[in-house]
Formats: sequence, C-alpha cells, structure tokens
Amino acid sequence: MTTTTPTLSAAQLGRHIGQTVQVDAPGTPEHEQRGTLAAVLFLPGDASLATVGFGPRLLYRDYPLSAIRPVLRLVTDVTDAEWRGVFGADAKFIRSAEQVAIRYYAAIDVQVATINNDGDIWLDNNHGESAHLKAADLIDYLDSLGIDSRGLIQKGLAVRAENG
Repeated sequence: MTTTTPTLSAAQLGRHIGQTVQVDAPGTPEHEQRGTLAAVLFLPGDASLATVGFGPRLLYRDYPLSAIRPVLRLVTDVTDAEWRGVFGADAKFIRSAEQVAIRYYAAIDVQVATINNDGDIWLDNNHGESAHLKAADLIDYLDSLGIDSRGLIQKGLAVRAENG
C-alpha cells in the first residue's frame, strides 16, 4: 500500500511567493531547512517546480512541489496589534487554543468576528444579521502576515512557525 503526501498545487503554492518555506527533500543538504520561495514554474503533469532561495545571497535551487511546505502562523498566533490593523483600535479579543473572537465597531453597531485555526470565519452583529466585512480583504491581510487562513497546517500542507 502506498501513501501519498499531501501537496499544494502550483497555484496554491504561488500564493506564498516571497514567504518562508520548508524543504522536505531527504537526501539533499537542504532537507528540513527553510528558505524563501522565489518562484513556482507550472509544467504539465507532476513536473511543476518551486524555486527556493537560501541564505543572505539567496542560493537558488529547484524542487518538486511535493518537497515544499509554507511556514505559517496559526490564526491564534496573530497579535492584538496585527488584528487592530483590520478591526480598528477599539477592537477587543477573546482567545482560546482554537479560535479568536474579535469584538469591533462597524457603523453604529457592535460586530463580532470569530476566526478558527482551520480557516472558518463567522461574522455576527448580535441581531442575527451578517456583519459588513470583506472576507477577501481579511484573507489577503492574513496572507500578508504569513497566517494560515486556510487550515493548511492541520491538513499537513504547511509547517507551523516556531515563534507562533
């Protein structure tokens, strides 16, 4: 029985260009080392490659996509200051091991956003109405911080940053 390692597609991995990745390539000097994802080359079939740079001079090497996993932080690792970048200076936070609930003000009403480590997002204004928040803007912001907004760590497709 063969087991397959979960792998991000070229398009999925391409979202992490410029971010830290881990190389999982046994038999190479870079195995379990981290570098910067520089490019993803899409080729037909399973031939796509990811280019990773190492060190201050960025020595570049190519690897199959299956050898590359982004290094990300969990949603619960986001600092209060980082959350305030989206939800404003008056936002309040309730944290657990698996999620963050954020109470913030939009227009004249109090809104609550609950965001889980697996990527689920709930928005509520305590009146059964949906809150006004552009989910795509939130995801783009979390991506820019290197936050796992899609549950990739739990799926084995990414590695958790140690300083999380």
